[in-house]
Amino acid sequence: MFATVSSVGVRPALRAARVVLPAGLLVLAGLTLVLGGCSRQSGDTVLATVGDRDVTVSYYEERLGKLEVNELPRDQDGVPVDTGTLEGKKAFLDVIINKELMAAKAVQLGFDKEEQITGAAQAMLEFQASQLLHKDLIEAPANFVSEEQVAEYYSHLSEVLVCSFIICNFEEDALKARQAVIDGGLWEDVAAEYHDGQMSPQGNYQVKITWGRWEDTFEQAVFALKEGEVSRPVETVYGYWVVRLEAFEEERVPPLDSIKEKVLNSIRMQQINLSRVEFLKGSRERHEFEMSEDGLWTIFQGLPEGEVMLDPETNKPIDRSQLKPLDIPMEDMDQFFYQVRLEDELTVVTVGDYKVQFDQMNTFQRPKKSELLGGVRQKILETIDRKLILAEAREQGYFEDPRARSQVAGRTEEMMVSKLHTDLVQFESYVGPQDLDAFWAEHQHEYLVPEGRDGFIVFCENAETAGQAYEAAQAGADWAEILNRFETIDANKEREGQQEMIYAYHAGPIKDALFALAEPGQVSEPFEVEGTWTVVRLGKIQAPYQQELAEVRDELGQRIKLRRQDEALRELLTEWAGEFGVVVYEDRLAPLRSWEEIKATEADL
Repeated sequence: MFATVSSVGVRPALRAARVVLPAGLLVLAGLTLVLGGCSRQSGDTVLATVGDRDVTVSYYEERLGKLEVNELPRDQDGVPVDTGTLEGKKAFLDVIINKELMAAKAVQLGFDKEEQITGAAQAMLEFQASQLLHKDLIEAPANFVSEEQVAEYYSHLSEVLVCSFIICNFEEDALKARQAVIDGGLWEDVAAEYHDGQMSPQGNYQVKITWGRWEDTFEQAVFALKEGEVSRPVETVYGYWVVRLEAFEEERVPPLDSIKEKVLNSIRMQQINLSRVEFLKGSRERHEFEMSEDGLWTIFQGLPEGEVMLDPETNKPIDRSQLKPLDIPMEDMDQFFYQVRLEDELTVVTVGDYKVQFDQMNTFQRPKKSELLGGVRQKILETIDRKLILAEAREQGYFEDPRARSQVAGRTEEMMVSKLHTDLVQFESYVGPQDLDAFWAEHQHEYLVPEGRDGFIVFCENAETAGQAYEAAQAGADWAEILNRFETIDANKEREGQQEMIYAYHAGPIKDALFALAEPGQVSEPFEVEGTWTVVRLGKIQAPYQQELAEVRDELGQRIKLRRQDEALRELLTEWAGEFGVVVYEDRLAPLRSWEEIKATEADL
């Protein structure tokens, strides 16, 4: 597949190995799984060099471990090679060397300097750095859950809080409403003056709050209340809530043992959400973030009325050209909206600046008036928080983190290699009748469809039940009745116990049972399949037949094109191997772990 040199004598030669991995298909299908710049760790054994690039043991095993069994190199019969053998190890090393040759050529041609690729690489670096920060500083500290936390969380699940509520657009109004209630005002009278949302579906200002179904910060505040106590304003996506706990009710919940895993996951997610809130709160302070509620109200007032995301007639997103602009009076354009310090520069955004941004947004990016002021505030804050996370990642060194750099290097090479394949691998795409006839003469035998059999199947709980199902089937019972009495798998009931066509080349106990029956209608003795007991009844027998050229003409055309593409790429790889120089140290391959050994180690971890 490429020019290789032996570690003994360093002689160039083309390896004519039995193992086949089409070079064109390598790029189109499996290459993304073996991408990533080679890096040499201290003491890491070098298996091959491609120009100035080292292919090391750790890199080889890391890439091999990322593959699934159907992505391994295959022999001429299409069977995955044994990567525990020397031949299998050479085959996968070939895959890596081919990738390195293409990456080296792409760099030589300057693909790594092209604006499209550098821009994408920068975007990927920003994403990876932000993800790592979130994982390390927000998720990791919140992952531990104690038994005490589990018990406390579970104790809340049965509690239902009956609460009176008032929702205000502004914290100042919420504070006034709270004080008015504390001073003895009737809840309905105070709500009539300060409430900015809607009443409950029952036409009052009461709601029942159950644990685990509301925003985490809201739940923390409300479930800390004593009966009759009035909360301080709690910010939510709907606005600032003032809540008074009126009464406790209880509901039944399953035993803890039956839902413990779900409880653990819920606590982890709650802790991560609260950790993120605290992290962003600190980041806003560190970056001198301030937002004007007056500016926010001006923007809210100017939002287009009744704007939706999808056209009700076409069910497609509203085109940007059809969206209305933010309606801001000229005298309010210079009104302060918010400020934030990013990269040591304090950015001040006016209402007019935000209007320019808003008018350029698509329908999904724009805040909607229907979201109420609290929702608009949250949507704008989400945009600012993404910038803050990015700033924190840069300031805390995540842009230089080897984990992020490695991911980006691999993705960048993937883009370069894909571009190289598109730009340089040229082949004749026209497939004429003579080409098809010649290919058909060579491959006609591959389109012989072997005998196939379908039927009906029932999965039973144990051997005794399967024996009863067998007796019922022998007695002529309808298969629907057999399913109703003995079936244990709902999905099989839904498909009425039908067994799809199985062909002679398939393997497994169901195939063996069907092909052991002599004629349609016969029923197999009970047999075991992956822990369940099964009985099958033979349905239709489909005799083997030869497909005609006309049936597979399009498929053959694609195969011919892929063969030509593969041959063109092989020629280029041979040329590039001579240009960059490839050295393979075959005597170092024997100790390499096989794919099975790597997967087994991962499973143990």
